[in-house]
Order: sequence, then structure tokens, then C-alpha cells
Amino acid sequence: MKASPNIKLLAAVLAAVTVMAIEAFAQGTNTTTVLFEVNVDALITASQEGEETVSLNATANETARLTLPLGSVSVSYYGAGQKLNAPLITGSRGNIALRLPPQSYESAEIALHSVNGRLIMRGKAAVSEAANVISRRNVAAGAYVLSVKGITGSAFTTCLTHSGGKLNINAAFGAESVPPARQLWKMAVADDWTIRVSAAEEGYNDTAYTLNTRKPYNQPQYITLYRVAADSTFTDRRDGKVYKKVKIGSQTWMAENLNYAASGSKCGNGRYLSDSNTESCNTYGRLYTLATAMNDPASSTAVSGGVRGVCPSGWHLPDNAEWDNLFRYADGTSGTESPYSSSTAGRYLKAKAGWNNCGPAGSGKTYLCEDTYGFSALPGGDGYSDGSFNYVGDYGGWWSAGEHNSNLAYHRNMNNNSESAGSSNRYEDGLFSVRCVED
Repeated sequence: MKASPNIKLLAAVLAAVTVMAIEAFAQGTNTTTVLFEVNVDALITASQEGEETVSLNATANETARLTLPLGSVSVSYYGAGQKLNAPLITGSRGNIALRLPPQSYESAEIALHSVNGRLIMRGKAAVSEAANVISRRNVAAGAYVLSVKGITGSAFTTCLTHSGGKLNINAAFGAESVPPARQLWKMAVADDWTIRVSAAEEGYNDTAYTLNTRKPYNQPQYITLYRVAADSTFTDRRDGKVYKKVKIGSQTWMAENLNYAASGSKCGNGRYLSDSNTESCNTYGRLYTLATAMNDPASSTAVSGGVRGVCPSGWHLPDNAEWDNLFRYADGTSGTESPYSSSTAGRYLKAKAGWNNCGPAGSGKTYLCEDTYGFSALPGGDGYSDGSFNYVGDYGGWWSAGEHNSNLAYHRNMNNNSESAGSSNRYEDGLFSVRCVED
């Protein structure tokens, strides 16, 4: 039996598309799956600007499967030889835009076949027509072969996927510059989703971050939500100020910078230091030299043997071991190096607001500040013995209880242009913030 022209065309199409490409596109519709496991019952929400929100209820410590739509599938085809014009295809959720170079495709036949050879839709496009639309309702989800043939003999084929429902092919004419080499390029555009995980039970911190989805495989997401301490504030009896506190691992920390007006402490005021209270102190707390921070060297009840210093009764200035424990708890590592610097702990410890170039997912800031544990590190800047004040909003530094040598003391820091939490040695007459840890 003599093969029909359609069968010959399909044979040419299938020969032009590699088996690997067909398998990749035939793995499913324009969706992708992400597996989640959360330590408590939780609501998982995925959202994109201008798109619908997808949500899922997850049971504690069980795998939950979240299915998300992918963005556009873009395909570009460069013809054989060194032609200066080539077709370009872009598509998104049932709408395919086909741009044809008029020199080669001034009158073109467009056809869509299933991968097993069945004709799905066919039509013609001409330069003389203002609109060239080929459409069909109720096209099943799956992989398809698109072919375009021009009257001059130019032709190309490629493989597409459709998520089901109405399918529109909109053909337009316009030149496209291409390199001289022959290329066939396909790309499923990865999507950025804002993921928020909220515990079903009150009393836990939420977590939010950006997830870049890929097809066909995404890394499983293991999420731990932490309980917020029931008694989350305390009062400094010296001046009546109320501070937030938070339990992180085995330690309970102040969740804001100390703002006690000890003798020698300062407030930022523009580019200079001030003895008087200022808006900077109300937001970021006061700044202290090491001598002021270590004001009372009497031993506290802390296991670490730290000193109370300028901290309220029942609290003390953290030493290197306590800062190390905090950083390692935040970044999920273990070790004995001290003082320890982490490349990621700052992301989880910094406050979501107050930093110039750092914020939560979706904020548009360059670096992430997620405040995962409620520590709410703030960039109080630093002061100098000459009375100058700098870097508020960009830099946060906190004293550690201990000298490095006769001139330098241990100091912990986070800055605006990274997600790290570091350690350094600073001159003892510099002025930095203080965080206290509970005895």
C-alpha cells in the first residue's frame, strides 16, 4: 500500500525529533510536583504575582504532594545552513505564538499531530492576512508535534506539550536574526513561587521563602516550624522597659537590642553619637563600649560562666560558646570551631525589616532576611571613640563576653550585603549593640 502524504510528513517529523526530546516533553502536562514534609500539621501555600494561589494541608511528618502549574514553554528553531531568518515559537497555557520570517514562510501550512500520527488541527497563514489563528477546543493533555511548511520549501518541526482544553496557534510574520549554526532549542521556563508554611495550631512561627520549580524533578522540602515561647516578654526593672525574648534551641535570647541608658552608652544621631535618647535608640537600641557592656563582672548562674555586665538581672552577656551555639542552631550545622562564622545563619536570624538591602521573599531586596527563629537581629550601626556614627541600616555588631587580647575583643556581626553571621575582633573603645541571654 502506498503511504499517504500525511504519513510521509509524520515520518519526517518523528525522524527530526529525537526520542530523548519526545520523552522529556511527554512526561506530563505543564505542571510540576513538589514534595513537602513538615514537623507539625500545617497549611502550605504557593503564590505568584498575578497568578492563582495553590494550597495544601499537610499532616505532621507525612509526605504531602503539591502540584504547581509551570510557566511558558518556549521553543526556538534555527533552520539548516546559514539562513538569516528562522521561526520562533513561544507558548503559555494553551496559547502558542508562532512568529514566521516572511521571506521563507509568506504562505505557510501549519499542522499539529499527536505523537502517534493523528492529525489534531491544520490551517494556513499568509502575510497578507492581519490575523492568522488556528484554534480547536477540547484538545487532550499530552505531547504533540507541530510542523510548518512554506511555499518555498522551507519547513521545520518541533515537539510541544499542552495541559488540556482549548488550544490556539497565533501566527504572525516578522524577521528573526539567528546565528549561522543549526540549532534546536527547547526550554521549560522555571517558575519562582513564594512558599509560606503555617502551622495549623497557634503558637508556631511561620516560614516563607522563594522556591524555583523545575520539571520533572524538584528537591523535597523538609520544613521545621518552631514553637514561640508562651511568655515572650520580660521587664527590665531598672527602667521599666519591656523586651521581647525568644527560645532558640536550649537558649533564651533577647529578641531585640538592649536599650538601657548605662553610663557611657550612646545613641546614634545622624552621623554622630549622642548621650540623649534618639529615634535610632528607640529602633535599634543603644551602643556600648566593651567596658560599658562588661560593667558588672560578677558571675551569673549561666552554665557558660558568662558575666552579667550591662544586662538586666537574670540575664548575662553571651560568650563565644553561646554565640556559636546560636549560629549553628540557625544554620543546622555542628562542630567545635570557635569563634564560629556561618555563611547562612544571618539569613535566618536577621529581622525581616530594618535592613536596607535585605528582606523576606517577595520584598524585592537582594538578600534574604527571614527571621526564622524570632531573633530579629537589627542593624544598629557602629560608633567610634571620636564620636562618629556609621552604617545604621547596613551593619549590626554585638559584643561577646571576652577579650581577644589587651586591645581587641570578640564581636559578632551581620551585614546588609550577605546572608552570613560572622565573628571578628574589634577595638574595645568601639561602640556596638548588646544582646543578652537568659541565665
